[in-house]
Amino acid sequence: MLIWQIAETSVASTNSTWLHALEWASRFHVLTAHFPIALLLAAALGEGWAVWRRDPAPSPTVRFCLWTGTAGALLTAALGWPHAALTGFSDSAGSSLQWHRWIGTFAALIAVATLAVGERDLEKNHLLRLAFRALLFTLAILIAVTGHLGGMLTHGEDFLRW
Repeated sequence: MLIWQIAETSVASTNSTWLHALEWASRFHVLTAHFPIALLLAAALGEGWAVWRRDPAPSPTVRFCLWTGTAGALLTAALGWPHAALTGFSDSAGSSLQWHRWIGTFAALIAVATLAVGERDLEKNHLLRLAFRALLFTLAILIAVTGHLGGMLTHGEDFLRW
């Protein structure tokens, strides 16, 4: 959110080189969004498989997807705020953009919390294992909602209409 505050403050600034650089960098939000979505959903899918198999701890693949997906989610969320502020998206209260921003930011923070819990010894602590799985599956839902809202912003509100 600090990047967003800098971006919104800079809109009125006269330093056009810095503003142009920030606006250019923020365009990578669209490019960076897809990889963490796929990785974090793959982590949830892999953990769903572990639940079905009754594995007591996340597999190395789930941990890898969670680590790399969380790093990507943080970058994507950080780039999204200035992207919206500097590229002309409508930002009215209750808009798809507002929901996309806040749910996406919350999802990135939940990813960090999920990662922190997932790095604990889940084989020995049943409650931590349940918390990890609840966080991860909640994260998957948040990511799906955020991704859908992002699709509505870029492709229109009826892009999935039958």
